[in-house]
Amino acid sequence: MAIPQTIESDCSWLTTLNIATEESNVNLVRIAELRNLRRFHMAKATGTETAIDQGFNDRVLRTWAEQARQDGAFMHLQSIFLYGQEGITTWSLDRLSAFPALDEFCAYRCKIEWPQTKSISGWRNSSE
Repeated sequence: MAIPQTIESDCSWLTTLNIATEESNVNLVRIAELRNLRRFHMAKATGTETAIDQGFNDRVLRTWAEQARQDGAFMHLQSIFLYGQEGITTWSLDRLSAFPALDEFCAYRCKIEWPQTKSISGWRNSSE
C-alpha cells in the first residue's frame, strides 16, 4: 500500500525510496505507481543471499521502461543506485533512455560487463 501523496501526480514534492533486498516479497513493478519518485536506491542487505530473480533485475527494469514510455511513470526519476543486484546486466543499459529525467545510474557489484558498454551510447564506467 502506498502513501496517497506519493501516487498523486499533482504533488509538489519529490521522494527517495531505499530498499534492502532481504524483503523478497516486495513487488518492485508497482513502484511505478510512485509518481513523485526522484531517487531509487536498492541494496543487497549485508550478509544475506538473494536469488537473482528476487532483487532488482533486467525484467523489472524492462517493465519500468515500458511503464515510463506508455504511462508516463518515473517522469521525475533522476537517480537509480543498485548495490549487489546480480539480476541486472549490461543489457539493461539500453532501457535507461526511457526515463526522461534520469541523469545518474550506478550499478555497484551487479552483473554489468563494462567492456560491453562501449557499444551503448551515452554510458561510461566512471571508475576508468
